[in-house]
Amino acid sequence: MTTAINTTRERTVRVTGKGETKQKAFAQALSQIQKQVVENEDAVTLQITPLQVTPVSLQSETYR
Repeated sequence: MTTAINTTRERTVRVTGKGETKQKAFAQALSQIQKQVVENEDAVTLQITPLQVTPVSLQSETYR
């Protein structure tokens, strides 16, 4: 059995996040990337590098 040691894969994932600030919402969303990438993988993932981050939908809510 041959195993590839150095492979590169590209995937598109969609995540969501909520937070008290925009920064916290983005951080919460970005922290979900690794879980989604390795969820259905049998191989060990050593590094995940986002190539592009594109917000699909942004919503801001304020309360009094």
